[in-house]
Amino acid sequence: MSRPGRNDLFGSIILAMAASLTLAGASAHEHTAGRHAAPHRVPGRVGPAKTGMASAYARRFQCARTANGEVFDARVPTAASKTLPLPSHAEVTNLTNGRSTRVRVNDRGPYVRHRIVDLSPAAASKLGFSPRGTAKVSLRYLGPAPVKRAETAKPRRDCGAR
Repeated sequence: MSRPGRNDLFGSIILAMAASLTLAGASAHEHTAGRHAAPHRVPGRVGPAKTGMASAYARRFQCARTANGEVFDARVPTAASKTLPLPSHAEVTNLTNGRSTRVRVNDRGPYVRHRIVDLSPAAASKLGFSPRGTAKVSLRYLGPAPVKRAETAKPRRDCGAR
């Protein structure tokens, strides 16, 4: 019997390492605000609801690029999540007054402890809380959203030259 060569052994080790990382799901984690957060695992399926605090984006982010390249518009109900896939749709329900709205998740955040979602001023208004305030909400993943090619190409006219 012949012994395997050094290149065969090296290739086997690399293959074993790649397989173990894939099986462990290491590539499914994202680095967010100094911690690892696991995104929802089954795209296309309605996920379980998370409960926590929501806040609203400041209007000063108007026309800024979001994490997936879209242009932020405070007049459109959008959201930022640490763990939901980008882009996706989610339902947010204000647990104080029962109001709910569907949002497009197109950004990462919030970067404040104990908050599960940042909402655009339009979404916060639909949920019945002040754009400067917070509310206890339920966040439920609804599924993937289509990629907006036109918005990623160039900013809207009302954004100026950014």
